[in-house]
Amino acid sequence: MELASESTLGLVAMMFGIGSFITSITSGIVSDHVHSRKLPMLAGALCYALSGITLFFSKKLHHVLLYRLINGLASGLNYPIATATVGDVYPHKLLGLQMALVNTFANVGYTVGPVLGGCLYDSVGIRGVSIVLNRFNASASKTGLLFVLNGSVAIALSAPIGWFVDRQIRLYGENMRIYVELAGIALIAGAVTLLGFGSSFHMVAGTELWFAASLLIVNVPVMSSFGDFVNSLGLNSMAQSYGLYNSFWSLSSTIAPPIATALYTQIGYKATVSGFLAGLCAASAMVILSQPTWLVIRRLIFR
Repeated sequence: MELASESTLGLVAMMFGIGSFITSITSGIVSDHVHSRKLPMLAGALCYALSGITLFFSKKLHHVLLYRLINGLASGLNYPIATATVGDVYPHKLLGLQMALVNTFANVGYTVGPVLGGCLYDSVGIRGVSIVLNRFNASASKTGLLFVLNGSVAIALSAPIGWFVDRQIRLYGENMRIYVELAGIALIAGAVTLLGFGSSFHMVAGTELWFAASLLIVNVPVMSSFGDFVNSLGLNSMAQSYGLYNSFWSLSSTIAPPIATALYTQIGYKATVSGFLAGLCAASAMVILSQPTWLVIRRLIFR
């Protein structure tokens, strides 16, 4: 894979999104239908084990593609069900904090796994996270440090941000969620722009801290609002709803990598990060603002 082109790496990344998209909706439907959260999560655990075995014995590109596909299938089976379980248990007034705690413990794995994989790769050749910082000529273990930074921020800030979002909504109403999300998107746009002009590992590492915190500011209120909405319906559809939620995330994980690698190949790293990703942030902000803007326009027209 060290000799693979950017477009090939985009294809590898895309396979995860395809797998997750396939199982995200179906896992939720099955879970709600049979009234069990355990069955799809056990199936997901088996898929994770199978993906690890596939990766260990991979010798050709199509082996790696299969590994990523199975890994995506496992993610689509486990993640929506785990999230739905929290929505089953907690009332909407506490859901933001509880979703943040889920995010905290998930990032323990994201923090520990990559750095162990990188150290093993450097020591004995077991494949780890080795392609992220090729342009900085960083070792696999040093690349794993980026994941440690990202996960550490998530562990430290997930619960405080969840508490902060819940408190702001209680004090100032549901509209406050929109302002929190917009602030997070603005911070993400700044982070990806700075990342595009990163010229050293230390600069990229510092920007990664900023980026990780910005993602939390957006993700926590979005996840909790989705759970609030499903709870308000009073229907047995929590797992299906989070499966649908995860399927759209998987769809973006399928589409974005080949687009990004194509742009990287054609116009270079800095222009791709600074232009394309900042543009996506602007588009996301416009989507979030569409409903309150329409309400303001309607009040002005019909008052």
